[in-house]
Amino acid sequence: MKNDVISQKAKIKMQNYKSLFDRLRVTPSLPNRSKFKIVIIIVIVILVGFLVWQWVFSQPKSDNDSDLAGFAQCLTEKGLVMYGADWCSHCQREKSRFGEAFQFINYVECPQNPQKCLAAGIQGYPTWALDDGEKLVGEQGLEKLAQLSGCELTINN
Repeated sequence: MKNDVISQKAKIKMQNYKSLFDRLRVTPSLPNRSKFKIVIIIVIVILVGFLVWQWVFSQPKSDNDSDLAGFAQCLTEKGLVMYGADWCSHCQREKSRFGEAFQFINYVECPQNPQKCLAAGIQGYPTWALDDGEKLVGEQGLEKLAQLSGCELTINN
């Protein structure tokens, strides 16, 4: 009988502890299914945002790529050379002004060709070297390159 009383007391203590733990248990404010839906929506919004961003920045800078191609070819024919580096933000901006026509520019990537850049006396990026030995350090822009080279630049807006 004494064992029955002890086991009943133990059961009561266990029930008290259980109810105490039940009261202390943290219940999530949202059911798991709702949290899952919110995570899926956030992922979709981020994905759509990324795709829109990619689409906007992959569009050509202008509608006159053929005009810029002729301009870029003229610069190369006149002996202009651009020296730069892939990690250089100013070089990237200068390249982007030409769009796809940059493929026609005589370009030297200095980290890959250090001897060419040292021999040309390049001390900063970007540097445009003219055929007469003059060097233009920094971003020049299409208009200034057209003035210095005599190449025709037509931009249709």
